[in-house]
Amino acid sequence: MAKTTGEALKAVKDVLWTCIKHHTPCHGGKPTTLPSRVIDVGNSQDDIRVFEPKGAEGIYFTLSYCWGNKGEEAKTTRANIRRRLQKLPHNELSKTHQDAVYITRQMGVRYLWIDAICILQDDSTDWATESAKMGSIYHNSMLTLAAAESVDAEGGILLDRPSLVSDARGIGMTVTEQPSGIQTKIAALCCGSVVKHKKWSNCVSSQPHKVVPQDLEGLSLESRAWCFQERLLSNRIVHFTRDEFFWECQTVKYCECGEILYNSGHGPGVSTIRDDFQDMIATKDDKARIKSWMWIVSESSRRKITFQKDRLPCLSGIAKHLQNEGFGEYYAGFWKVGLLEQLLWTVEDFSSARRAKRPSAPSWSYASIEHSMFTFQFEDMEISAKEYLTTIEEVNCTPLTTDPTGAVAGGLLRLSGPMLSMRLCFIPSLINQPKWVVGLSRQMALQLKRSQSDQAIGSFKADFLVGYKREGLDDDQVNETEESTTTTTQQETTVRLLAICKSQQQLSNGQVNKLICLVLRENTGERNKWERIGVVVLDENDDWVSILEEMRIISIDIV
Repeated sequence: MAKTTGEALKAVKDVLWTCIKHHTPCHGGKPTTLPSRVIDVGNSQDDIRVFEPKGAEGIYFTLSYCWGNKGEEAKTTRANIRRRLQKLPHNELSKTHQDAVYITRQMGVRYLWIDAICILQDDSTDWATESAKMGSIYHNSMLTLAAAESVDAEGGILLDRPSLVSDARGIGMTVTEQPSGIQTKIAALCCGSVVKHKKWSNCVSSQPHKVVPQDLEGLSLESRAWCFQERLLSNRIVHFTRDEFFWECQTVKYCECGEILYNSGHGPGVSTIRDDFQDMIATKDDKARIKSWMWIVSESSRRKITFQKDRLPCLSGIAKHLQNEGFGEYYAGFWKVGLLEQLLWTVEDFSSARRAKRPSAPSWSYASIEHSMFTFQFEDMEISAKEYLTTIEEVNCTPLTTDPTGAVAGGLLRLSGPMLSMRLCFIPSLINQPKWVVGLSRQMALQLKRSQSDQAIGSFKADFLVGYKREGLDDDQVNETEESTTTTTQQETTVRLLAICKSQQQLSNGQVNKLICLVLRENTGERNKWERIGVVVLDENDDWVSILEEMRIISIDIV
């Protein structure tokens, strides 16, 4: 851990220039086409401005940080852009922005890209155009500065460091990377006690660690969906915390205190989400690629986002990057390759989920659901085999903006497969329960039946509170009277089950066969169009074989 901020920045600079000089997989040491706008950090606080390079080349840094609800005055708008092209007053920048400008200048780099400053925040056209480039902006920058622990734009990057112990282990550290044998002198002061690395790993051992969101305690940045994309796509990124900095590039990982030194023969190795992403790109196996993509979607959904409509835009840069790697056609958050597999997403807590009033995606896309985390549990390794029963006849989407992998205005999915009508029954009395049983009661309140007198069949996983007059009912609105619930809730409706696949699950006591179906209801706004409302799993107890025999092959349009 460095004694001063200056020593810490010197250490970062040492690692950066070693990476540029010796790490073949890590590009970014040469000038590249600059973004549409950048900050010219100048030579002092009085010499800062917004610069429009108009295609010129240069080297620049990027900033990854939490906006929070502060820093509004730092935003560039149509009203102040002309003035900022002449001069960007230092006192108009938030603390995090000021620190980023200072670090960039101290590292000898002239340009810096910050979204709030370099995109016109009150111009929807400019935002759509520039946000569509964010993936390449972060990927092409020389280095991303990550304000890992700051909860908002006023938190800063260069935080006050804890008091140092007196029994320092030594000034400076020589890193020897394997197998290249390259040695790097890092000018840092390693203190007597090593920083605890729960932020970066889930244990301290000789085995590789896996960095997952729940292990990154205290790091506000890792809770944000936009920052997830920024971390995956950055060629190099340095995370600044109160204790130390942590470096990630395509070749190595360093922590400032020296406990983590991946690929160097010193300390435990660390496998991060960036390694998983690189493995995803490297493999040519479509099944492995799609499984990794479903992991990305799930992980992104676990992170906070200010505007729910940004669920697809905040993955757009990753999608473009993967398209360049040969992933193929992309529709509303899904790849055409392995599309049937991806359609089997489920919400983790449908009691808080709701269908968007103005959907930013078709119903068959997870992005049509707000306020929920998504999982693809049917791709679990426990299911050893699947036999797909449905085929894709057509799929298309209409982009909402000029970004082809961003938000969509709508989309159509035409499937042909075994289908059967069912009754979806609603049990209003199960909705009016105390909040602590809301999730369970709401799930039980939706039952699939062949007829009104039959027993409920299958394990129905609804996408949202289907059938209630307000299909996105919040928890604080649950405790209504029995009468009001009954008058605002349908008693039953006709739905269709579309059999997607048969699965075989190998258990210790034998093999279990299941039928996995989409549950569809007729769309009220478009004739002969249907919308997804959930997924149901049928097993032997539901006599799924006879149900499948009753089904007839039908072509259906889902919007």
